[in-house]
Amino acid sequence: MNIDENMFSPNRMLSTIFLSFSLSILLCEGISYPKPHNCGIYECPSYEVVYSQKEFEIRNYTSATWLSTKDIVSKSFNDATVQGFRKVFSYITGKNKEGKRIKMTAPVLVNVVPPTDSNSDSKLVVYYYVPQEFQKKPPVSDELLPLNLPTNKLVAVRRFGGFVNDSIIGPNSEVNTLRNSLEGTTYQGKYNSSSFSVAIYNAPFEIINRVNEILLSFVD
Repeated sequence: MNIDENMFSPNRMLSTIFLSFSLSILLCEGISYPKPHNCGIYECPSYEVVYSQKEFEIRNYTSATWLSTKDIVSKSFNDATVQGFRKVFSYITGKNKEGKRIKMTAPVLVNVVPPTDSNSDSKLVVYYYVPQEFQKKPPVSDELLPLNLPTNKLVAVRRFGGFVNDSIIGPNSEVNTLRNSLEGTTYQGKYNSSSFSVAIYNAPFEIINRVNEILLSFVD
C-alpha cells in the first residue's frame, strides 16, 4: 500500500484540525432544539427552523387555526393561565355548541402584555392549537374565539425547563435573557418589544422533563 508522506506533514495536520474545528462550530450553530417529548403524544403546530444557535433559534411557523380566550387582566401569570386553561379544558371536553370532544394539543400558548408600571396589571390571552381534524371548521364556543396564528410568521425562541411562574413577567426572566441573546445579531430590534408569548408543553402533573419556550414575534 502506498502512503502519501505529505498527509502527516505539519501543514496538512494543521489544516485538518482547523477544518474539523470549523465544521464543529457550524454543526453546533445548526443544531436546533429537539421536538418536545409531548409532541410525540399530542399534535403540535408545524414550523421550520431558519437559524439556530446555543441560546436561541429562529422559526418560521405555518399559519394555522387557534382558539383564544378573551383578554385576562391580572397581576399573576399563574392565575391568568389557570383561568384561561379552564376555558380550554371545558371546550375540549364537550362544552362547545356542537357538544364535540376534541383532543388536547400542545403547547398551551400564553401571550403576555406586561404592565407598564407597578400599579398596572398584565394583559394575557391563552391560546389552544386546533388539531388537524377541526382546523377548517372548529366547533363554535362563546368562550373561545378562532383566529389564524401566527400573525407574524418569524419568531425568536428560547427553551427552558421547570415550572413557569409569576417571575416570567419580572426583570430577571427568561424573556430578558432571550432579548439579551438577540443583541448584536441580525435579529436585534426586529421583534415586538411590547409583548411576548410563553409556550407550555406539559400538564401541571408532569414533574420531570418539563419543556417551556419564550417566543418573541418579529415585526414585519
